[in-house]
Amino acid sequence: MEDAWETPLGEIEIDQDFVKVLTKKMEVKRENPLTGDNTMEIQLAMIKYFFPGAKLLALRPPLSVQAIELGREIAQIAKEKGIPIVAIGSTDLTHYGPNYGFLPKGVGSGSVEWVKNVNDRGFIDRALRMDAEGLLAHAGQNDSACSAGAAASTIATCKALGSIKGELLDYYTSYDIMHDDSFVGYAGIVY
Repeated sequence: MEDAWETPLGEIEIDQDFVKVLTKKMEVKRENPLTGDNTMEIQLAMIKYFFPGAKLLALRPPLSVQAIELGREIAQIAKEKGIPIVAIGSTDLTHYGPNYGFLPKGVGSGSVEWVKNVNDRGFIDRALRMDAEGLLAHAGQNDSACSAGAAASTIATCKALGSIKGELLDYYTSYDIMHDDSFVGYAGIVY
């Protein structure tokens, strides 16, 4: 296991003690970094900038109830160790269009409206209500998020630490920036 992750702003230390406690309580598989979460490198520089002394625990939770169990376990360990944590769950929303092989509503303005007002909205509404189980089911049935386990795990962690609802900061799709038959949805939610 690596001791730190490198960023343009310096290294972020991996919290080895937290990892050891977590892996004693539940199974955590190592992922091939070449096939893993492609958002982690984006998050690292922001984490280093806003939390320069923070230690890191980087995981990619599965699209299953294990993600919820993981989130609860992380909150419990943080409580037991008496350390404050910030949980960040990163996922894009619907990947729609020919580039992604997902076109249940064809192409054109109707597909954009469906993604925004039905598919992404269903995921976002569940995230705002902190309904991790419903969020996982929606993502699995509707292809509404690529890393829904990360969102579900974050919700479970925040809920276990006392959060009661989410607040939507912003939502848009890449179509809003550049019109194309292939586009992706994005939302920012805090708990």
